[in-house]
Amino acid sequence: MLNARDITVRKALEADLRFQALHDTLTGLANRTMFTQQTASALRTSDRIESVGALFIDLDDFKTVNDSLGHGTGDELLCRVAERLGTTLRPHDTLARLGGDEFAILLPRSNKRNGVRRAEELDRKLNNAYAAWNDQQIPIKASCGVHMYAANAEMRELLQAADEAMYKIKQERRAKLGITGR
Repeated sequence: MLNARDITVRKALEADLRFQALHDTLTGLANRTMFTQQTASALRTSDRIESVGALFIDLDDFKTVNDSLGHGTGDELLCRVAERLGTTLRPHDTLARLGGDEFAILLPRSNKRNGVRRAEELDRKLNNAYAAWNDQQIPIKASCGVHMYAANAEMRELLQAADEAMYKIKQERRAKLGITGR
């Protein structure tokens, strides 16, 4: 028979497991699973006058940071980017680390103008920042894409379109610098 203390401990363990299942272990942000759940919910509950948007953020040249400065530096950079992104959220937005150097922000109750403005603001905020690590200032370089959808959109389409918008921006920047490849 379980006593009150055993039940309390069990509930705490269950809450910890739920948190671990829905959050990125490095940054503490929502993970892909939670982002998917939040997106599905936002798309289900949005009405005709609201739209749902997604910002897709990818760090540029992140592999170079890991390869030249080490994975500890790369992890620190990811954490600093997560913190910086977190300062831009509204109470009902969801910020997630999707994996690797990819982040996404769900923008429920938004519109296209606001989504584009937020993407431009993030672009400036990230690309004019540095992460401090072992007495070094590592420049943050990122590309940000946005896509907005009205009610009844497919979740996969929303994130895929935001990802495509981000890669278009990344390719345009690389072309300006004369860099080829993805």
